[in-house]
Amino acid sequence: MGTALLAIRRFLGRGTRERGARQLAELREEYRVRCRSFRLLVKANHEALSALAELEELRRAESPFGMARIRALSVRALMAGFQMVRQLNRMVPGPYEDLFVSLKQIRMAVDSVLRRPEPVNRSNNVLAVERLTRVDANETGGKLARLGEARQRLGVRIPEGFVITASACRRFLERNDLPGEIDRLLQMADLGNLEALYALSSQLRGMVQGATIPAGLLRDMNEELARMQALSPEPLRLAVRSSALGEDVPGASFAGQFHTELNVRPENVAEAFKAVVASKYGPSAMAYRLHRGIRDCDVDMSVGCMEMVRARAGGVVYTRDPLEPDADTVVISAVPGLPQAIVDGAAACDRFSVTRKGRRMVCREIGHKEQRTDCHDGEGTVASELPPSEQGQPSITDEQAAALAGLGMRLEKIFDAPQDVEWTIREDGAVVLLQCRDMHFAQSQADDGEEEDEGVPAAVDLPDPLLCGGVPASSGAASGPVVIVRSDADALQFPPGAVMVARSARPRWAPLLSRACAVITEHGSSAGHLACVAREYGIPALFSVPDALTVLSPMQEQERVVTVDADHGAVFSGQVEIVTRRGPAQGVLFGSAVHQCLETVLEHLTPLHLDNPDARSFAPNNCRTLHDVLRYCHEMGVREMFGAEPRTALERGVSRRLVDGVPLQYWVVDLENGLATADPSSPDGRQKTVDFSLVRSRPMLALWEGMRAISWEGPPAVDAGGLVSIMVRSASDPGLAEGAACPYAVRNYFLITREYCSLQSRFGYHFSTVEAVLGDDPEENYVIFQFKGGGADRERRVARARLVGEVLEEHSFLVELKDDALYARLEVAEATQMAELLRMVGYLVIHTRQLDMVMGDSAGVARVAERIRRDLQTIAESFRNGNDHEATQGE
Repeated sequence: MGTALLAIRRFLGRGTRERGARQLAELREEYRVRCRSFRLLVKANHEALSALAELEELRRAESPFGMARIRALSVRALMAGFQMVRQLNRMVPGPYEDLFVSLKQIRMAVDSVLRRPEPVNRSNNVLAVERLTRVDANETGGKLARLGEARQRLGVRIPEGFVITASACRRFLERNDLPGEIDRLLQMADLGNLEALYALSSQLRGMVQGATIPAGLLRDMNEELARMQALSPEPLRLAVRSSALGEDVPGASFAGQFHTELNVRPENVAEAFKAVVASKYGPSAMAYRLHRGIRDCDVDMSVGCMEMVRARAGGVVYTRDPLEPDADTVVISAVPGLPQAIVDGAAACDRFSVTRKGRRMVCREIGHKEQRTDCHDGEGTVASELPPSEQGQPSITDEQAAALAGLGMRLEKIFDAPQDVEWTIREDGAVVLLQCRDMHFAQSQADDGEEEDEGVPAAVDLPDPLLCGGVPASSGAASGPVVIVRSDADALQFPPGAVMVARSARPRWAPLLSRACAVITEHGSSAGHLACVAREYGIPALFSVPDALTVLSPMQEQERVVTVDADHGAVFSGQVEIVTRRGPAQGVLFGSAVHQCLETVLEHLTPLHLDNPDARSFAPNNCRTLHDVLRYCHEMGVREMFGAEPRTALERGVSRRLVDGVPLQYWVVDLENGLATADPSSPDGRQKTVDFSLVRSRPMLALWEGMRAISWEGPPAVDAGGLVSIMVRSASDPGLAEGAACPYAVRNYFLITREYCSLQSRFGYHFSTVEAVLGDDPEENYVIFQFKGGGADRERRVARARLVGEVLEEHSFLVELKDDALYARLEVAEATQMAELLRMVGYLVIHTRQLDMVMGDSAGVARVAERIRRDLQTIAESFRNGNDHEATQGE
């Protein structure tokens, strides 16, 4: 009978061990998945915010940028957002699937802005110039469309010719599979690098000029050339000119950016056509578009093939003086021969100023012209010396100048804008219009030029700064009184127009930006939520300023004003008008097509609407922007990772008791590589303890160092009120009565891997949890510390939580307090810094228990706070002086 009972007991014991092994395997796998997903979520959050920060900085960038940059950063941010949504759903399948829908809607909205607009291709390969009007500009470009309209509405002479349409040019490129490859090369290129720009230009032009013209297009071109030859009494020669779509963009003239072939034989027009199309990718043209913020897709090329005019004289008419646009004059520039010398800026010219009304000559400046340019008898152009007797003669008469002024004014009237007109006069004296376009004027700086000069003063004009350095997170400068924000109470009392100074750049301070005139923090980066919102509001922000609180605290006490110069990383005492007059810088591309696209994209990405995680509106279906998605995923990821109650699977049989000289009230569960032995937690009945020397978990080592750094001298002396509250609490909590069954009354659990640690502990009435990752990648490192409870009454417990929260906030933790519960976290830190923070948390785990008993005595509270700060300083200095454990070391 005894033998049978022994066999049954052994059988049941084996089953218990097997169940324990399965429990441990399941627990390990659950935590492995959860921890990995949370780490990837945190890393993706940093990546997304970094991309958003770069997009925001483009708004005020002094260097130009193109659509490729906007597209790349937008894709990077959206992909990181998708990674966050995916990892949150892996952590907790089901509740957060609506985030995929919200993110898809945001992505589609951004795609609609960034997608290359689909052109409407027409079947026509060629169109007669004389039949064009402005409605044809989408096929012929503005220059040639205006030329045709001028012919039809004013009856002016224009050269005979035809235009190869933008649709035909696109078909030419598509037939040779060039658009996709060109886009790919443009997106890869650094167009701000001159060497790279020239190399890319050579490659792209070579691709276009080496392409084959479709047979249908070639046939239509030859038919038009034959028609023109039949009408010409002389051998036909042509000017092959660009007329790009987008050349009439407001503020952009495109003058001289594309190639023109003059005096071309009909048999060479095909090669000239390819050279003109290829000139879209000339170094000058690409650099111009980049600096003017013009998208590559907005500049499709069309090509005009016009009969070459043998000119007696030629030149340009400005219906407004470009240097004095308010003057009532038309300016005519003229040279003998072709106007090429003027448009190329290669020779002196004559200049005539004629009144806009009455055509009265008010100024005549005759240049010394040594050469003239004419058509070569064979092909191309030739420059010839002018006889000395003609070099000082006017190229045109006063009557011709007046007639040209009149032509310009008529063009200005029908096109409703001052005109830039290129013209030529034939040998028979007839005026021929070659092209016309709207004039563009530089904005006058007469009113604000003096302020701009003072906006960048010499060093001697400025006082010595109170603070220097930091990271400019949002451009600009502002002055206001210093207000230091440490808590929600400070935030509620924050006055309008003040300079907000904080330890860290927390997202929770975002609502204050509508009141603050500037922001200074000791910690933070331009990739954070607060930096994004500061840029959105246009609030100057300077982050990572050393000793900001120490230096500026007296300024607050004295109600002093400071000036923040975010662009130059300086903070001055008082209001420095020479700095604040400058204001936020405006980007060089402001108002351009690229800038407008950026602004529209940012509307879908950066505004933050979900700024209160406790509001009912904090929900997946209310995520209107990518920033909302990031904020929601991060908040819920933290809650799901650290909000659960301790798991009963950590009970006896799957853990080992920790021994550090003597057995301790701590048990260890090795999830993976947290201990030196291969399978230290095997619940086979033979390994029930583990020596501390076997611990290899980097965060546990650092945490333990803090827990053991300074011996706990036991609970503080209890005042009468504290003692009464403890007695009442004990009487009302039967779970802590002697003999009560409570697995956490005597056990504290470490769950560990090499770079992960979770401590769940209970000391009497005090419950605390620490979760941390400590590895070599700063972006994956984090520490979470939370506790609640205590033996004293609610008021004292709340006071203790507030005290611990203040200490943690002084070390850049984000702290949330709810009643007597404290939740604190810090993310992204180097291994050495994270180890130091974990030692601090370890100290607080041990030395803050039962502090609630003395929270009724203000003098006692002050003494405890002073001791805690002193102890933390001692611990930090001790390890900085060479006592670092291997917690700070990698593999």
